[in-house]
Amino acid sequence: MVSRYKLFLKFQIDKNCDGYIDLAELKDALEVCGFKLPGWKVRQMVEDFDRKYPSVHQGSLSFDEFEKVLSVNMTKA
Repeated sequence: MVSRYKLFLKFQIDKNCDGYIDLAELKDALEVCGFKLPGWKVRQMVEDFDRKYPSVHQGSLSFDEFEKVLSVNMTKA
């Protein structure tokens, strides 16, 4: 069975391979999933997430955080 993280890397969501998704990577990933959002909206999603779940890597998301952001925000769409 392929791990979720390997899928994360396979689809090149984490383009710089640092283990986190930055704003540009998130915007691209959302577009691949069919969600074309303006940059300000993607930035707002990450800022809202950072306020609710503070971490040491502000402004970027781990794979688990990426899944959480998608589940919260895409159910609103």
